[in-house]
Amino acid sequence: MKEAVEKKLSSYGIHNWMKVLIALITSGLLLGSGVAVAAAMVDLPNIEEGDAVWCDVTVVSSGLVSVHAWTNGSGYDNLELFLYDPTGSELTSDLGSSDEASIDYSASITGTYKVKAVLTEAYGGGTRSISLSSNCALSLCRKYKKAVADIEQGNAIWVDLAVDQAQLVFVNSWTNGSGYDDLELLLYDPAGNELASEWGSSDIAGIDYSVSTPGTYKIKAYLSEAYGGGTRTISVSSNCPLEQGGPPTSVSLITDKLVYSLGDTMTTTVTICSPSQTNVTFQWYWLVPQLNVSCPVLSVQLPGGYDNTINFSFAISYLGPTPFGNTFYVQLLDASGTILDADSTWSVYSPRAGIQEQDVDITDEITSIIEGVEFPS
Repeated sequence: MKEAVEKKLSSYGIHNWMKVLIALITSGLLLGSGVAVAAAMVDLPNIEEGDAVWCDVTVVSSGLVSVHAWTNGSGYDNLELFLYDPTGSELTSDLGSSDEASIDYSASITGTYKVKAVLTEAYGGGTRSISLSSNCALSLCRKYKKAVADIEQGNAIWVDLAVDQAQLVFVNSWTNGSGYDDLELLLYDPAGNELASEWGSSDIAGIDYSVSTPGTYKIKAYLSEAYGGGTRTISVSSNCPLEQGGPPTSVSLITDKLVYSLGDTMTTTVTICSPSQTNVTFQWYWLVPQLNVSCPVLSVQLPGGYDNTINFSFAISYLGPTPFGNTFYVQLLDASGTILDADSTWSVYSPRAGIQEQDVDITDEITSIIEGVEFPS
């Protein structure tokens, strides 16, 4: 047994061998010659930045549960480790910035716990092996992954998630950006109701959610900003089977900046997807909440099966000497007026220095800015 374990450890190199040794000592498995060197240990190769590893941890008696995780990086990877109880509730976590993380937890109940190790940064790029050891029995959870290339900013991917029983569902998503992409991840139940969401500003986002009923759930990974331009590959991984799904009815909107002044051009990107064969109504409003201003930008009926991304540009005129916040609100309605989906974004009007102050009617000025805006046929 000892020779087999030493052979296993040697495959990690001296740096990771020492980490395993420390983990074994901490978990009490090398405290005497009468104790077998039989660490509960698993490893999974080819993990991308943003991806994760999930394991079941079998706790047979109350007391210390000790879990260690590490990568085969050069000492600067960020690795985050989480522990969940048998009901799916998060108990504790640890964020390590030197290729490793660890958790020591006093468990009061027995059962199957879960642990998640997320590679939040693979320093220097490339993929990693993530390894875990524990004083309790470990077993790798099944892992499924989908990747879709050539996704433009403002677009999304949709994936069906097959859940066969009540369980803790893990979903991770990431892009192949340089660390500054904005990515929003959403989980929907089989009826289309949003259950959970996570917004990430560093190429990655993750959701952990305890599902109470089986069925086909949906995942949406939305690329709200591709930092530096270009397209991205969006990847999704989970402990439940994934299938490429069709997009649900959705509408989204983003602006190219957060602050606008006189003379600027505001470019707004609207993405609409209506996969059903019935008509929908698209509505867009420009709101200034602090001034009680509401201006309709567009209202147009769209045919069933509509799926498009459109850019609109506005030349910003003088809107007065006082800064204020703008909100763009969009929605899709069915024939009965029921809201199928909605989205909003905000920006700030900032007066340009050196401009002579004038009194203006904000409603009139915004109406003039959006005058003539047409939806492409």
